[in-house]
This record gives sequence, structure tokens and C-alpha cells, in this order.
Amino acid sequence: MLNPDQSETPIPVPRVDQRCAADWLRLADTHHSAGRMEEALTCYQNAIRLNPRLFEASYNSGLIYQSRRQAAQAATFYRRALQVKPDLAPAWNNLGRLHVDAGELKPAADCFLHAIRLKPDFAEPHFNLGDILRALKRPRVAIEAYTNALRLNPGFAGAWNNLGNLLKDGGNLDKAADCFREVIRLQPDNHGGYYNLGSTLKDIGLAKEAAAHLQNAIRLQPGHAESWNNLALVHKNEAEWDKAIACFGESIRLKSELAAAYWNRSFVHLLHGRFREGWQDYEWRFRLPNWRRIYPYRPRQPRWDGTADPNLTILVHDEQGLGDTLQFVRYLPEVRRRCGRVILETRRELIPLLKDSAAIDEIVARPEDERMPGVTADLHVPLMSLPFIFGTTGDTVPAEVPYIRPDALRSSAWAARIDGPGLKVGLVWAGRPEHQNDRNRSCRLETFLPLARIPGVRLYSLQKGPAESQIANSALRDAIVHLGPELHDFSDTAAALSHLDLLVSVDTSVAHLAGAMARPVWVLLPNIPDWRWMLDREDSPWYPTMRLFRQSRCGDWEAVVDKIAAVLLEFAGG
Repeated sequence: MLNPDQSETPIPVPRVDQRCAADWLRLADTHHSAGRMEEALTCYQNAIRLNPRLFEASYNSGLIYQSRRQAAQAATFYRRALQVKPDLAPAWNNLGRLHVDAGELKPAADCFLHAIRLKPDFAEPHFNLGDILRALKRPRVAIEAYTNALRLNPGFAGAWNNLGNLLKDGGNLDKAADCFREVIRLQPDNHGGYYNLGSTLKDIGLAKEAAAHLQNAIRLQPGHAESWNNLALVHKNEAEWDKAIACFGESIRLKSELAAAYWNRSFVHLLHGRFREGWQDYEWRFRLPNWRRIYPYRPRQPRWDGTADPNLTILVHDEQGLGDTLQFVRYLPEVRRRCGRVILETRRELIPLLKDSAAIDEIVARPEDERMPGVTADLHVPLMSLPFIFGTTGDTVPAEVPYIRPDALRSSAWAARIDGPGLKVGLVWAGRPEHQNDRNRSCRLETFLPLARIPGVRLYSLQKGPAESQIANSALRDAIVHLGPELHDFSDTAAALSHLDLLVSVDTSVAHLAGAMARPVWVLLPNIPDWRWMLDREDSPWYPTMRLFRQSRCGDWEAVVDKIAAVLLEFAGG
């Protein structure tokens, strides 16, 4: 309210004919403060009727209507106030909020900017402008807006919270956690602060602290299904499997349509080889709010359920990472047996590698724009739904290899490049930095130094991406042949692999490629691996030529490489 100062003494009700507009305004403010909104509105209207230039009465009427979500009436009174006092920054700010609620972001931003120009030390329009910029996917300037709000009002808990969410979205987890800690300091009973802090600490890997904050969030709001889901993830990351399953179950009990809880639970089931339950939960991925970011194109055809019909053309489309595609194209021969024609839609970089597969009648690139015309087919099916459709169990994984073969001409061109005596060992030490678990699955080139000390071993780098730059300043620089610049697509990588005796790799698409080609491949796994590698085994039902080397504790790649070096020494001698 613009007039917060009221007398505690009861005010006599003015007579309208006395034309005491100021008295009506004072009485209205008293009713407003006491929560008697109908009486307040009546008094404000009397004040305005007697003196239309009492902008305070119009503004405060707007506040009441806005609190009641009566946007049109609120906007009318804010505009009346601004006609009398155009420099009334709070009215511009609140008018902007009304535009936001109506989804009118451009006029809302104009209102907030105008409020800032009129009153630069007014924190709230900076905060509101930050919300708009965040919605418009402009994180850098949104961060600047929230920072301005906090400079003007360091106790603005909402600004700390939203700044933390932006920093978390940008991968700046430590600073995001600091923001959420500030929310909790300012508002010790703020459920969202505990939830956001616990979720962020989970991603950092501080499991004990994350669990404590998520438990506080649940204490404050026991029915918040998302808190139970994230607490389950903490337990999963600590290999506390029964606790994880119990928390996922509670999350689903509270919110039966929470797709993330089913999706996350699928990983625990699949890790333990409970394929039937795992594939069923895995199907919930299509209901995730961010799924369109992973696969933004909506096929026009109905979905195939596995029914055999020789007259059907089936569009099979990939959906997630390159390694996922390389792993699951093994199902295409079974699709081909059940229909007349198979079209595979995949990433452009995989087309040269997969185009000659006998199970594929046509291969097309994933469209770059969802508005592009789709492929003509009768039905579609997501590639990673095929294990669910075919009822794959641990005993029925289609594991006949090789199901991917290198191009003969490219392979022969690489023969001279990878030649000579000794055991030829390929190395890949990092995956895509954008991968959500890359901080756990990737390591540094220096970690492999013990392999370079083994007599008779020649190392070849198949690394691509930013991690290639590690070679230049590595102690392994002179001990490794860097093939990366010559690997233009996966066909080149397959051709190079065909001449190597062994691939040693972290969990990347190249490891999948080597397994699909039936090449010997040793994979380094974090202590909590991706679901497909399961638990407590050195082999994989997916790839007969693969051997798995697992961390015993998080981050300890050195012990894994020491074990690989010992086995490789024996392997090289043989």
C-alpha cells in the first residue's frame, strides 16, 4: 500500500456529502490493512469519486483486485493512478506483473524497464525483468537482472532462489548451492530452498549433505513428490538400492503421473537385471517435461506395437546419444522380420556407418527442423523402445556380433596408418562434456600413463572433442599416436578400430562401436555405472568381446587403470 500509516483510533465514517475524500482514503486504508477488502474497495471508490486525483486510492484498489486475480479491474485502476502520477514506479511494476500473468512478455518487460528508469533503486522490477529474460532463454542478462535486484535488496530470497536456478541450469553448481543456502538463511522454513539446495548438492556429489536438505524439504512438505524422487536419486548414487526403490515408490504414490520417478526407477531395475520392470518404467521418458529437448520431433505416424505385417513400412528413429543408437540398432533385423520395409532415421554422422546394413531398406537424417516434412511410413517406433516391445530379458539380449562392419575401402586405407610390431591399443578417455553424468564417466589422459610403460604396447588416441587438447601438454604426448584429426566420422573410427588389437575406453559411443564390431574392448566404469552395464560383473550381455573394469569408490580411476595395466601386461605377453 502507498499509505501504510494509519491511526489505531477508530475513524468515524465520513458522510459523502461532506466531500472529505482524504477521510475516505484513510478509512479505506484502515480496512485494507485489516483485510476487510470489500469495505476498503467501497471507501476507495468513494474517495476517487470525490477526488479523482487521489492516485493512492486508484493504486490501492488495483492492489486489491490484483490479489484477487481480477486482472482487468486491477489494470484499470493502475492506469487511472498513472494518468494522475505517471512516475509511480510501483504501478508500472504491478502492471507489468499483470502482463506476465497474461503471457504478454514484451509489454511486461516494457513496464518493468519503465519502473527501473523511474526508480533505479527499486529491486522488484529488476527481479521481475529477470524472470522474463529467463523465460526468453536469455540467461546471461537474466543473471544480471537478478544480481541488480540483490544489490539493491540483499534480503530478497526470491531473487537468490531464481539466480540459483539459473546458475544451476548453466552448470555452475557451487555458486548455485551458495544462492540456495542464502535462501534458507533468510527463510529457514522455505521448502523450496531446501529442495533446490539438496537437488544441487546431489548433482555435485555431496550425498550426505544433499540427503539432509532433502529430508528437511520433506519435513516441511511431506507431500512433495519431487523431493522424494530426488532423495531416491541420492540413495541410488550411494548404491542404497532398497532405500532408492522405497523413495521412488513414495514419490509415485504421491504423484502417480510423475514421469521422472518412473524414469529414474527404471535405471535401478535395469542395473539389477530386472528387465521386465525396467523397460516398463523406461517408457515413461516420453512424458518427461524436457523430452522434447532430447527428441524434438513428433512423428506423424501411429506407433508400432511389434505386430507382424509384411505390408507395413516402419520408421525407426533414434532418440538419445550416439552410443545408444549403436547399441540398439541390433534390434533392426527383428523389426525387418516382422514388416515389409524398415526406414531408420538417425544422426547424420552415423549414416555412412550404418547405410549398408541388410536390415535397413532406407536411412535418412534426423530432420534439423520439426517443421520439415516427415518420412512416408505406416508406423513409427523409437529405437530404444524395441527391448520393451520384444520383451528382452537378460537371457534374450540379441548379442550376435559383429552387427556393424567397417567399410572395406576405408579399412584398407587405414592399414598402413596403423601398422608395425607390438600390441596396438586404442584409447578414449572422455565423452561429450554435455552428457549429464560426464563428470563421473570421463577421466583425464594422464590417468593412462601406466599403460605407456608396458613393453610392446603402442597407444593410439581415438579421442575426439575438447579432451583432444590434453595430448599437447601430456607426459603421454610422445608415447601416443593421435588419430583424432583423421577421424571425420564414425566410418573412419570403425576402419581404425578394425586394425587395433584392443580398445581401452571410458563409457562412450566408441566403446559401443567396438563392441558392435566384435573388437576386444575394455571399458572403465564409475562406481555407479550407467544402467546398461549392470552391477558386479566383468562381462556384458550386450557385447561378448567386452570386459568391464569398475571403480570401487567414486573418482578412483587410478586403481582401475592399475588393474587394466596388470591385465594388459599379461595380454601383451600373450
